Amino acid sequence: MEEMNNEQQLTQALNKDFCELLFKEGNLDETETNRLNNIVSQAVHLSRWHVPYEIITEYIYSLDENRIDDIAKSVNEKLETVTAGSESDEEIFKKVLQIRSDTIRHIHLAIVQKQYIDDQLNEARDGLSQVKDMKDKVYSDFIAILGIFTAISFTIVGGINLIGDILGKIQSADCKK
Repeated sequence: MEEMNNEQQLTQALNKDFCELLFKEGNLDETETNRLNNIVSQAVHLSRWHVPYEIITEYIYSLDENRIDDIAKSVNEKLETVTAGSESDEEIFKKVLQIRSDTIRHIHLAIVQKQYIDDQLNEARDGLSQVKDMKDKVYSDFIAILGIFTAISFTIVGGINLIGDILGKIQSADCKK
């Protein structure tokens, strides 16, 4: 159980460091490149390590639109420097290539998802704006109708009073005769 816990902690640390180096702005210096190689070398020897999709997705979703186009190219360039000692072992070389492929593929997937979500969000905002405009128009129409109804009511009440006054004067004139 403790061995499993240690492997999980190592995996989490490797994932964090892996993504930190991949998404660092600019190129990696020699020390950082060696560190990335070391991380991948450790990762290929772990039985349960996988590309940290959740961290990659979270990072991609947090990017501005102007940085999103360059990130896949930047990460690919950094991953091309990774050998992780695979020159002498074909099996390790295949795992390193798989890590490169999976990472780049997932970055592209996260970018497509982010763009889709952003498009849906923009459409929802547009729809909300239309609903707000419609609500404002309904309020204006309601106030106009209320004004017309009030004017008609005043006219009817005034007319009834006028008719009442006229009939009262006619009746009063008839009584005086």
